[in-house]
Amino acid sequence: MASIKQLTERKYKITISNGYRNGKKICKSQTIQVPKSVASRSIRQYVMHEAEELERRFKYGFSEDGSTAFQDYAEGWLSRQSKYAPSTLASYRRQLEVVYPYIGAIPLCKLRPLAIENMLLIVGMTFFYSLFSAAIYVVGFSMIRDLYEGKEAGFYLGLVGTFMSVGMLLGPVINGALIDLLGWRAICHIIWILMMIACGFLFFGVNVKPAEAKHLGNPSMKFDFLGAVFLVLFLIGLLLPLSFGKNYIPYGTPLNYALLGLALVSLIVLVCDFRKKKGDAIIPTTVLKNRNVLILSCSSFFLTFSSMAIFFFLSSYIIYVMGGSALEASLTAAAMNVLGLIIGPVFGRSIAKTGNARNLLVIGTIVRIAITIAFIVLLSPTTPLWVLVVLMLLAGFYNSQQSVTFSTAPQIQIPAELRAQGNSVIQFSQNLGSSAGMLVYTMIIGMGLEAGFPIALWVAVAAAVLVLAISFFLQPLPETIEGK
Repeated sequence: MASIKQLTERKYKITISNGYRNGKKICKSQTIQVPKSVASRSIRQYVMHEAEELERRFKYGFSEDGSTAFQDYAEGWLSRQSKYAPSTLASYRRQLEVVYPYIGAIPLCKLRPLAIENMLLIVGMTFFYSLFSAAIYVVGFSMIRDLYEGKEAGFYLGLVGTFMSVGMLLGPVINGALIDLLGWRAICHIIWILMMIACGFLFFGVNVKPAEAKHLGNPSMKFDFLGAVFLVLFLIGLLLPLSFGKNYIPYGTPLNYALLGLALVSLIVLVCDFRKKKGDAIIPTTVLKNRNVLILSCSSFFLTFSSMAIFFFLSSYIIYVMGGSALEASLTAAAMNVLGLIIGPVFGRSIAKTGNARNLLVIGTIVRIAITIAFIVLLSPTTPLWVLVVLMLLAGFYNSQQSVTFSTAPQIQIPAELRAQGNSVIQFSQNLGSSAGMLVYTMIIGMGLEAGFPIALWVAVAAAVLVLAISFFLQPLPETIEGK
């Protein structure tokens, strides 16, 4: 265990203990001086890293850096083994030489998260969580629109957006503090508790009689199992090789080509399925003939794509480039949700009153472009943290606009007979946009977080410009105009 004693502001004594020998404690101490180039807020992180490195060298006789390639690490490990027979070591070496062409060049910092059992668990749990979230989004918003009319529906839809902002405001702050205190595993237990509480509210709180909801359904519709299966296979075959092609599933390998081939075959099957089933397909093509559904779906895709740059990578930039803590990064990210507490219901009522989200979408997109460019201009390793907090507070305007627009506009601007299917298509576009954004930005960030992040932000600006161009074509329903 490492014991750290602060001597001066930048001088620390690190003591490592490694058991006992002949009744005496075995210890090793080292005094370090934190360089002046390390920011004050990063001193603790620097000292903890040095303590970990010293402990490895003292206990195991070596210390590997996160950038050490797997092959170099493995060869070093083989050279230090003395308890194994030569034949056993030779067997280990033969096995390692088989995998070197695939993962030998991968840095340890990227290889460690690939523990198969952990990855399978995370992917599996994420899958079920996504099913739950998608149902809430699609069904929940449709329920509000069917139970309430006009301005009242707009108000409650905006109120839902407000409570979403509350959750997104408190979540990063609490999670950042818990990660610093207890580690990330504590978050996994808390998530399930909160989800069970949410399920309790839904089960016991929503009181709709079957007779009241009978007219809302369409008994003639059938679930497209074939389309659902091949849609999943298409996304797996496309996203996995593109996401992991640089390190884990190298470009040009048989597995990479096999996954891309799976995506191509699945796409062909999907196209045939869409042409045959049309309105009953997993993505109903008849719904996309509606102008508002098409525009809202495209806007949802590109705006979510644009949001991923700041939403996911700003915290990493603060921690790894600026040297901030997890709590500082979380508080900065949470600032984006402050404005949503106030203006969410206002935006919802505005859409319900006018019957058209076009003006709100245009204004929000312009603000998004301006704020993103401000990030590009002002962001650097030495940027004061308060500058980023201010920008994130301002970003709350377009973040709230996006949330309210795609929760309220489909309920106001899509005909009742297309609303459920339209909601599902828009939700699918949003999820696809987040996946595509993570894929593209991860590839860009691969060149280095400091150099790649500004490029990712310019790509986000380009996506927002596309939304600005198509948002002018959004129209209110004819009955809304007649009602006025």
